[in-house]
Formats: sequence, structure tokens, C-alpha cells
Amino acid sequence: MNTRSCKHPYLATLEHQLSSTIRGFLQQSFPFFYKKGKDNLIFSASMGLFTFTFLTLYQPFDFNEWDNRYIHSIYYSILGFSVFISNILLFKYLVPSYFKISNLNTIFYYTIFTVWNTFIVCLVVIIFNYFCVEKYQNDLILCIQGSTIKSLYMSILHVSISTGILRILQLKSNINKVLSKNSQSLLEREETITIQADTKETLTININDLLFAQAQDNYTLIYWQKEDEVQQHLMRVTLKKLEKQLADTTLQRCHRSYVVNLNKVVDMEGNVNKMYLKLAPIEHKIPVSRSLGKKFKQSLTISA
Repeated sequence: MNTRSCKHPYLATLEHQLSSTIRGFLQQSFPFFYKKGKDNLIFSASMGLFTFTFLTLYQPFDFNEWDNRYIHSIYYSILGFSVFISNILLFKYLVPSYFKISNLNTIFYYTIFTVWNTFIVCLVVIIFNYFCVEKYQNDLILCIQGSTIKSLYMSILHVSISTGILRILQLKSNINKVLSKNSQSLLEREETITIQADTKETLTININDLLFAQAQDNYTLIYWQKEDEVQQHLMRVTLKKLEKQLADTTLQRCHRSYVVNLNKVVDMEGNVNKMYLKLAPIEHKIPVSRSLGKKFKQSLTISA
């Protein structure tokens, strides 16, 4: 009698889908260092400055017991900066050539970089504490325990902050790519669109003049630029219907109440949880909702 067990087809399908999802996620683009060495230096210095500020102001662990805690804060900041910039240079120049990797800018390699950077930080802090901190001298086990906890704590803060900053910079870069790609084609041709309301009313506008549209219940307030002035007009049409009419244009839904012309976006501010788009000729800030944020970012990446 054959007692060999077979995997259920449903479990096999689920395992395959999960594997594909994880693989797709890890292969997503995520630049974690800059092209210019100066920018990498500034970013690493910022992480070191954050370390010094955090340790000096909040004095976690047993920093408040040390008479020379400011000197130790400086030492830890210099150690963090040195390790961070060294690992960036390592991953930017040595790893790709040695392992024949063509593209390091993915979430997978960013994860490897983060784990490696954390390990090196722990190792350097252990060595520093063992030889320079009186409390840990001649007690290697205590030094390893205390240093590892401190290093992991600071590394989590560093990773959280740096990941958020890099994600925002990536989105800004994608927006700039979309703007540069679409601006030339829009300048070369004058393309108009006629917006049809639920009534017999129509509005014909040059697509390149459209700024954004804002939902007003069953109406939509449309903004566009005419010469040096911003015009607006209220039409009886829902934003959802208007979005369908603008499906083949550069206007993109970024919020349940807003459709924005990507070609008019000049800057972005805020953070991952609360983000706003700034348009060229007006002071009005366009919010990017969290529910539509992921789809909005994906459309920018694809367009770029």
C-alpha cells in the first residue's frame, strides 16, 4: 500500500501564488543609494546627526548614567556614519562587480543591505564598548548583550526613517520622469477635449490647460489655466463620469475628490501617510489619499 502523501491542489496553488507575490514584491524597484557620491555623503551624515540628536536629547538605555554621555553620543554618531557610508560604497561598487549583479536597486537587495548594515553596526559597537566603555570592559558577555540591544534599537529607527525618506524621493523621481516624458509631447500638439455634463452643457478645453477637477457632490468643479489666469467652472457631472471622459489623457485620480493633471505637478510634500501635490500656477494643494496612493504610485512608475 502506497502511503506517500500528495499535496492538495489548492495548497499547491496557494503556495505558488504566495511565492509569486513575494518574489514580485522583492523584485520591485527601490533605489537605496544616490548616483552622486556627494548625495550619499550627505545622507549618511544626516543619519549620524540623527543618532547624535536622539542620544543627546532622549538619553536611552544607560546614557544618563555616564558623565561623558555627550562624548559617547559623538562617538556613536561617527561610528554610525562611518559604517553607513562604507556599506553604501561597498554595495554600490564592489558587490555588483564581484557578484555580476546588473541591478541592485530592488527591495530584495535593500533588505540584504539593511541586515548587513545592522550586523556591522552591532559588531563595531561591541568592539567599541568593550575597549572604550568602562562598564563593559573585562565582561564580554555583558558587552555583547548590551551592545546588541542598543544597536538593534538604533538600527530600527534608522531603517524606519531612511526607508520613508527613500520612498518619498523615489516617488518624486517618478513624478519628474512622468513630467519630462509627457511635457514634450503635449507641447508639440494642441489636443482639446469636450467635457459632457449630465445636462446639454459642454465644455471644450485644451488638455494641457487643465489643472485639476474637484468633486462637489453630483457636480464637479473644473480648474484650468487660460493665459495667466486660472479659470473654474462648475458642471453637473460626477467626478467618476468625468474621470471616464478623461481616461486617455494625463489626468489621474489621486483622491476620491480629486483628479489631477500630472503634467502640472511641480512638487510633492508630506510623508507616506499624508501627502500633497503642488501645481504650477496655483497655491492649492492636492491631497493624495492612502487608499488610492498605491495605485497612484504604480501608475507613475509604469508611466515613467
